[in-house]
Amino acid sequence: PPSPFVAGLMAKVDSEQGFWHSPSNKEINGVVGTSRAIDFTLGDANCRANLLNENEVTTIIHQNGYRLWGNRTCSDDPKWAFLSVRRTADLINDSLLRAHLWAVDRNITKTYIDDVIESVNSYLAGLKAQGAIISGKCYATSDPANIASGKVFFDFEFTPPYPAEQITFRSHLLNNEIL
Repeated sequence: PPSPFVAGLMAKVDSEQGFWHSPSNKEINGVVGTSRAIDFTLGDANCRANLLNENEVTTIIHQNGYRLWGNRTCSDDPKWAFLSVRRTADLINDSLLRAHLWAVDRNITKTYIDDVIESVNSYLAGLKAQGAIISGKCYATSDPANIASGKVFFDFEFTPPYPAEQITFRSHLLNNEIL
């Protein structure tokens, strides 16, 4: 089965390019064939590989070596349709939780809130500088009742880069340049 090879490819992409990059259209080392050939024609939206991709099925194609082909998750929400977007969100959420263990059980003051916001914004700025996100921002949304019960809410928003799943070149023949 290809699963270990796909996992290895994802680890390689994470290590060499970053977790925010899609593993699709990358050559899979070690794969020398598939049990069932999947029809693939570059530029043909109706070939079997692309039809399967439209239905959230990632395939392996043979095009300059064996390649993983597909970016999609099974999400019904178009914002979360791409694997690289989902993985980016998961990693950011997990990283923020782990990095802010220091903030749990501290006294809630304006300085505390500012420090957490600054820390998150600094992390998001670092991700932006690496190309992992296009933008990101953190802000506090707690009200006095939340704070009185020891609950502080920090919301953050970010924009990930989406993969170019389909590119189309449209040609236009001009004959008005002749004269």
